[in-house]
Amino acid sequence: MPQQSQPSSDQAPNPYAAGAPSPQEPRNPLALASLAAGIAAVALGVVSQLTTMTLLRSGGYQLYALVSGVFSVLVLLTGLAALVLGLVAAQRPGSRLRAGMGIGIGTAVCVSVFVGFAVGGILSLG
Repeated sequence: MPQQSQPSSDQAPNPYAAGAPSPQEPRNPLALASLAAGIAAVALGVVSQLTTMTLLRSGGYQLYALVSGVFSVLVLLTGLAALVLGLVAAQRPGSRLRAGMGIGIGTAVCVSVFVGFAVGGILSLG
């Protein structure tokens, strides 16, 4: 009967052997938070547009200015949160895909709000 060779105790076990769990990248919860904040900012922007459009159709011009301003600030703060969380998450170990998506969405939202503020300011001058 042939003798099976046993690995010596000084040899490290093969981590990729059958049944062994595969190595995983460390989780990056800030990246997920960044992406979630970016999606929330876009959702707030959509709700803002629908709400302000409804107010304009109903003739509530005074209320429109207040609601539009509040929504713009909320969207801007949520976009900034996505951007900052994404930048911090990109510096941490783990997958950077969600962090990058949060950075991209947050940047786009912030630029959009700033352009809206600039256009509103220009139109109010004339």
